[in-house]
Amino acid sequence: MSVLLKKFIEFAVGNGLVMILGLISTPIVSRMLEPYEKGRADIFITYTSLVVLILTMGIDQAYVRYFNEENENGRGLLLRRAIKVPVLLNFCIGILLLIFYKQVSNYMVEETSFLLVVIFAFHSFVSIISNFAMINVRMKQKAKTYSMLGVINKIAFIIFIVLLFYVFRNNYITLVLSTVLSNLVMVIIAVLTERKDWLSRRKTDKLKTSTKELIKYGTPFIFSMAITWVFQSIDRISIQLFSDYTQLGLYGGAMYIISILNTVQGAFTTFWVPVAYDKYANNPEDRRFFSNINEIVSFFMIIIAIGLIATKDLLIIILGNKYEGAQFIFPFLVLMPIMYTISETTVLGINFKKILNIIFI
Repeated sequence: MSVLLKKFIEFAVGNGLVMILGLISTPIVSRMLEPYEKGRADIFITYTSLVVLILTMGIDQAYVRYFNEENENGRGLLLRRAIKVPVLLNFCIGILLLIFYKQVSNYMVEETSFLLVVIFAFHSFVSIISNFAMINVRMKQKAKTYSMLGVINKIAFIIFIVLLFYVFRNNYITLVLSTVLSNLVMVIIAVLTERKDWLSRRKTDKLKTSTKELIKYGTPFIFSMAITWVFQSIDRISIQLFSDYTQLGLYGGAMYIISILNTVQGAFTTFWVPVAYDKYANNPEDRRFFSNINEIVSFFMIIIAIGLIATKDLLIIILGNKYEGAQFIFPFLVLMPIMYTISETTVLGINFKKILNIIFI
């Protein structure tokens, strides 16, 4: 258990720094952008996550599942094989979006913008690469590298949003471009750090995992992850459709504080998934280990949530008076990251047994 605690701390340190940087960037963003402009940027990011989820087709989860079944030399080839399909689909969807850029941009931000749709297609591409790059580092359990990448992403975001504010001022494009460019910086560094996996053309042993197996295993995750996306995003989409972008911006302000819980969730998930797969591979009958982890995580997540709800009035001090009212939204958002984190300790049994794969075949 001490070894596991050490690994968790290594992952948590980076997430802790990201959380601190997030608390620094939050008042910067909220004081630069009016709630209306922030709402438009938030809906852009929401739809990007949907496109990435669809295009990835659960292949990222298949990559996680088969990672430990390949030898060390073959994992880079597995990575490149896994990412081909999402990247190709992104190229096709990107062309389609550009053809209908007027309808797409008007629906998202209520203005015609070819630039926005170009950024949207590019951001989805960068997000796909980012997703696989971070998974690759996670599965190798390189805690320091993973933490470094997260910190670089957040520092780059703060730098870009300050610089771009002087160009675009109080406009949603400031936040959109800052998000895209900071992710791009992180992706470039992640790929260069693990360039043997990404760029090497060295011959390896024949892979045990085919593209067909990756797609077959990953496809059921499209449905489960789509449901997750619906629960996580239907709130923003409903506000967009039935209210206005100002209310969406206030809601997004409350979500900034939820990001604290998401940071804890991210730290745990980052550490837990590769450890759980490794533990199951070595000792599949040790169920007590997973039960203990579930009890510990449940206790600490509930304590964190109670603390955040008790101090909700501090939210306006962080966001500023323009976001007055966000503190009343915040308590209703706490449950989502809590339950998601706890579920990470229970749902992996389905993945271990490949039950999803069996059900949908």
